[in-house]
Amino acid sequence: THELFIPLLTKMREICKFWLFFAISAIQLITAFGAYQEGGIVMETPSYIVNKTEEKYEIRTYPESTWICKEHIHPNCTLRAQIDVYMALYEYFKGKNTEGLVLSATTPFTMKTTLNYDEKGNSRYLMCKYLPKANQEIPPKPLEEGLFVEYLQEITVAARRFKAYLLKETDWEPEYRILVNDLNAAGEGQMDIENYYGVTYDPPFQVDGRHSEIWIVQSE
Repeated sequence: THELFIPLLTKMREICKFWLFFAISAIQLITAFGAYQEGGIVMETPSYIVNKTEEKYEIRTYPESTWICKEHIHPNCTLRAQIDVYMALYEYFKGKNTEGLVLSATTPFTMKTTLNYDEKGNSRYLMCKYLPKANQEIPPKPLEEGLFVEYLQEITVAARRFKAYLLKETDWEPEYRILVNDLNAAGEGQMDIENYYGVTYDPPFQVDGRHSEIWIVQSE
């Protein structure tokens, strides 16, 4: 009968790993500041223009911005890979950079997925954290191998908001499929469904009213 408990134990392990994944950033949140406020936490977040609001999604345009990122090229993105990347991003914010600067806390953390990235059928997972406005123009260079500064050009996305923890790739895939179906039903053209973002805004200790999103990029 112990086999009946294996799925439950697996899920519990995933949740514990998830809390580790985000909990180490809680110290930053105590002194966080900026333009995003939900659940009593205030952090800097990228600005955007709402082009259109529909019942199930928004069309937004984000101006060019600067992020700190690391990529993972693999058939799938495991929770272990996400934890490793998030820890590297955390260390960068806490001073592991060429200037030794401790950066202000920001949100969101994004995971850009590019499907069918290479001839082997791998996907590219680009995990990024938004840089504070004070460091947007001249960001300190990372010391961690594989970490790099990403200068994101202006993009337009379809954004679907929902309330859930994004523990792993299979958690955001259903939301991605829902958004694709909604866009197709609405006749929204020029959407690059091979490129989408899983977006997390909230600290780990916020259980209710979480803010997660899926973005699908508009084709050029």
